[in-house]
Amino acid sequence: MGRHALDLTGKRFGSWTVLGRSYADYTSTSVDFRNGMIVSHSTPRWHCRCDCGAEDIVIGSNLKSGRSTCCYNCRNKKISEAQHRYQRKAHIAIEMFEEEIADV
Repeated sequence: MGRHALDLTGKRFGSWTVLGRSYADYTSTSVDFRNGMIVSHSTPRWHCRCDCGAEDIVIGSNLKSGRSTCCYNCRNKKISEAQHRYQRKAHIAIEMFEEEIADV
């Protein structure tokens, strides 16, 4: 008896909006150590649209756990903005340090 995936259609996870189930499920295999049999696991995937308009197929557990909250482009944009803020703060700190040294 298999478990059925919850219907996530219409729900939001970060910037993702779930459009519907993707039936190109990811299937992985593992060994059940109790009886030594190879077991196949099917992981539900969902067709999602990011706020920027990009669409992608996302694994359901990654949506629910918060591991995937936006598309690749938005993720890279957020990382770039964070790096820019960090570099700006570092530059200001260096300038303040150099001013202190000049005053001595």
